[in-house]
Amino acid sequence: MDTTVEIIGVYPVVAEEPIHIIEILVKNSKGIFDLSEFTQDIHAQSKESWQVPWDEKLLDIDGRKVVADDLLLSKKHQLWIGDIRIIFFFHYLDFSKPLMTPFGFVNIPEEKPRPERLSQINYESPD
Repeated sequence: MDTTVEIIGVYPVVAEEPIHIIEILVKNSKGIFDLSEFTQDIHAQSKESWQVPWDEKLLDIDGRKVVADDLLLSKKHQLWIGDIRIIFFFHYLDFSKPLMTPFGFVNIPEEKPRPERLSQINYESPD
C-alpha cells in the first residue's frame, strides 16, 4: 500500500501572527521522511522561504499523548513505521492552497476549535 496523508484537523492558535496547529495522519509510513517537505507554494518567494512545520510532535494513534517531541531530532526509526499521527504549528497557512507533502497534495479543511485532548500543546515562537 502507498503512504498517504490525511489532515485530521486545523486549529487556530492565539498569537501575534497567524498560526495554526495542523494534525495529520500518515497512513502506511515506510520510515523516516522529511517533515520540511510539508509546505505550501508561495509563488513570489523562493522555496527556501516557504513555511514549514514548527515544533513537531508525534502522538499516539488516538491523538491523546505525545510519544516523541521535536521530531526533527527524534530519528527512532520504529516510531515512523505504519500509521502515525503528527501535530505541528504552521505559520501563515493559506486555506486556498493545498498542503504539499512528500506523499502528494492534501486539501486544507476548514479550521475548527482545538480539541481538549490537545490543550497541553503550547506554542513557542521560533525567535
